[in-house]
Amino acid sequence: MTTKKGKAGEGSVTYNGDFSVNTIGPNRPEVLNAKQYMAVEDLAWANMAKYDPAGWAAGKWAYLNPKLRRTDPRVFNSDGTPKFDTDWFEETSQSRLSQNHQLGFSGGNERT
Repeated sequence: MTTKKGKAGEGSVTYNGDFSVNTIGPNRPEVLNAKQYMAVEDLAWANMAKYDPAGWAAGKWAYLNPKLRRTDPRVFNSDGTPKFDTDWFEETSQSRLSQNHQLGFSGGNERT
């Protein structure tokens, strides 16, 4: 392995630092809460009967029934309502401080 040799002369040190806060602008997207999402899911389920009546009658889409999927006691109450209503967009886009530091060395002589 070889490294580049610098030119002899005066050495220098450079530093560049950057601090920023990441934020979402004023046009923040609106997201559904848990109950609204469940309502959309129920509507989509009901629409399957309209757009594929033969498949619906044959039970082709039965496995997608949202009511059957809402039975996990870790996520849903016994009546099928959600236990949690986490706004994941809010959780993943919170304003946080970001830092970037760069340090560079160049030049010098045999001793540096």
